[in-house]
Amino acid sequence: MEELNALCQSCGAQLNLDYWRYITERLLSTIDCTTPIIVPSQAGSGKSTWILAFILTLCEHLLGGSPFSAELGGIILVVQKVEDLETISDLIKARFPQATAPLMTPMQSLGDNAIRRGYCLDAQVRDYLDCHPKDCTYFADCPLQTMRTNAHRSLVVEMTQSRYHTLVDSGELQWYLNREEGGMPRRFLITDEKPQLYSSVTVNMHTVNKASSELEQATKYLYDGQVAKLQRQFSIFVTRVFQQLRLPFSQPLTPTSPLACVSLALEEGQQQGLRDLELVCGEKLTHQTPSISDCFRAMRQGHGAPVFIQRHNGFAVTVPLKVSAAFAGIIRVIFDATACVDGDYVHFPCQMLDELPISPMPQLHFHIYRDPSMNLSKRAVRTKAWLPDALALLIDDILERHPAPAFLCTYKEQSKGIYDALSPKSKERIALMTPNAENLPIPYFGGTNGSNAFNYCQTVLLLGYPRLPPEEYLRQTYLAWRQAGFEEEIADLMTQYHAAATPKEASAYLQSPLAKEYEARHLAARYEQELYRSALRNSGESKPVHVFLFAPPKGVEAYLLPRFPACQVVEETVPITFLVKQNHARSYQGASTAMAKLAEFLVTWDGKPIAISKMRQVLDISTDAWGSLRKTQHFKEFCNVHGLQFQGHGRSATMFQLPYFS
Repeated sequence: MEELNALCQSCGAQLNLDYWRYITERLLSTIDCTTPIIVPSQAGSGKSTWILAFILTLCEHLLGGSPFSAELGGIILVVQKVEDLETISDLIKARFPQATAPLMTPMQSLGDNAIRRGYCLDAQVRDYLDCHPKDCTYFADCPLQTMRTNAHRSLVVEMTQSRYHTLVDSGELQWYLNREEGGMPRRFLITDEKPQLYSSVTVNMHTVNKASSELEQATKYLYDGQVAKLQRQFSIFVTRVFQQLRLPFSQPLTPTSPLACVSLALEEGQQQGLRDLELVCGEKLTHQTPSISDCFRAMRQGHGAPVFIQRHNGFAVTVPLKVSAAFAGIIRVIFDATACVDGDYVHFPCQMLDELPISPMPQLHFHIYRDPSMNLSKRAVRTKAWLPDALALLIDDILERHPAPAFLCTYKEQSKGIYDALSPKSKERIALMTPNAENLPIPYFGGTNGSNAFNYCQTVLLLGYPRLPPEEYLRQTYLAWRQAGFEEEIADLMTQYHAAATPKEASAYLQSPLAKEYEARHLAARYEQELYRSALRNSGESKPVHVFLFAPPKGVEAYLLPRFPACQVVEETVPITFLVKQNHARSYQGASTAMAKLAEFLVTWDGKPIAISKMRQVLDISTDAWGSLRKTQHFKEFCNVHGLQFQGHGRSATMFQLPYFS
């Protein structure tokens, strides 16, 4: 705890030391290593500071000859970003310059960061596709290869989540679980942020076709006849098996299920042929072939096991993968701020520790626009040409009312377009991404994980929904909740699907209630992560924080709002400037609709009574068009939102606006 105190004082952090003392004592006293320990510490509560303090303390004990370090054996630290690898490693090197053996080894692959730091000695190599270890003249002196040796001797091995999952799936993680050849096991495997809890592989026809192409590209030392033989064998033992599995679901005259939980069975000859082919490919292929690997893993691990079938945008098979790494004696610790709401943990076998008590947050105001016109799905933002300008006007209005620095987050693809549409004044008020502020100026979903760069922002606008595609939610629900009722639910839904009288009625049974719950939990967790980029991240924050949500998907609020006790909820109405842009986009035979003309009229109207006949004359709206408009539900909702009232009938009819709205 001394290191934690010192780090807090050096960076000015205010942490709940009692909570972190509880976490430290709980981890050091753990005996049960059969399931991971989950630490659900909120964002900004100091988990990264604690991890660093824990590692520094262990390094001090090792260099001081303490038996405590020998008892712990060592640590594997898994982080999200490549940049974090070097940051922590450089800090330890600077803190302990007297160390003769490496205290920490950051495992790197040949990416931009590795090339930038000179880890590749071949000046001709631009990325991992150019790296061919079997042919490389620098292989014996390669720093990246040396890391593997150093890692086996280091007290701490550090790697990204991507590398960690690759090592787990391949079984190669075993190499790193012991320190020194045949020596002591590492005591802790610490993951900073949620890893992939359920391993799987999904294969579709695109994967199979791409694998066949990879066979040809990765066999440059083989004759054409040898390549053709490999492709024939691949067709027999992979492509044909995939097509056999697909056949019952693609009969033109037989009703077939769009979703199914089935078992995959290979004949003995197919199993042996697959094993032989995989062995040959392992010897002959010269570089990475992800699609071939996915096909082999799906067939090998799918045999005799349950698989999930989807016929959405093509036929796809999802196979849950068995974890080959043996974690006996290793305490796995996962730090995840949203573990208590995330659906992946609901049925996940683990030891969930206590959450840091959340203080009441009366300073937090959720401003929620519920009107369907505020739907900001990725498709809506991409396809509605009028939306960026309408959003820009809305953002201008919000930032005028709440002029504090703003954290605005949207889809990565729309970052620049929305930024370009903003007014100069709004551009000055929003926090920008760095160092790519020119290409991706506005923060985007998933691009700010763990960042403290926006903790001065008191206004938060989440323009969109950080969700997965619908078919991905079904897959993830299958993996996480397969044995908790999801298989039975799919079977019941498909029975009703086939019994439906019409296609429209049948489509209702493609909506899995469990998948919807999983989606709501996932979105609530993602929203919470983004909210904690703001001033909420600061311990003891008392200044008002205003969060704006736009037509949040159904079910999300039930999981999100309880995460912020005593928060305030403000119901927002759609501003007229937004509706004007929306209605301007509506036209009939090239002309503005009556609704578009009315919406534009409201912008400059003082709200005083006006004869309907006069208004129609000014706006060039015919009697028939006006009569048709007044019958629509959209018009009734429009009037309610903007306080429009009508008096009289016929020629004496007038319209006025309630004072509050005008």
